[in-house]
Amino acid sequence: MKRPISKEELMRYLDGEMQSDEYDEFNEQLESSTELQRELAIFRALGADVQDLKFHPVNYQRSVWDQVNAKVTKRIGWISLIVGWIILAAYGAYAFFTDFEVDSWEKWGAGLLWAGILALLASVIWERYKESGNDPYKDVQR
Repeated sequence: MKRPISKEELMRYLDGEMQSDEYDEFNEQLESSTELQRELAIFRALGADVQDLKFHPVNYQRSVWDQVNAKVTKRIGWISLIVGWIILAAYGAYAFFTDFEVDSWEKWGAGLLWAGILALLASVIWERYKESGNDPYKDVQR
């Protein structure tokens, strides 16, 4: 009775790591066993599939200059946005309140509407700012 072929021996056969006497014994069993032929075909297909896989190198740490650039440009962007918004809002408020052709109740209505929108926007920004310090996924890269 022939001894069973282990999966390790099957892998050694596929990798060409068997001695010549082991190789001859394996070929004899391979010719007589359809189960071994089927298992060998499965391992060959699996090996071909693994060879086709492409692994992209994972870069967990961005370079130092990328971090510096992101920090500087983010800060400049926020400052520019806030200063521009303040200038436009101040001019809009000045033009709104110095226009005497509009009734005062319309001014109050529009003013309260904008105050409500700005209050909601400020609360959302404030909540997001508080959560940004505790976000465990902020440095996760996809």
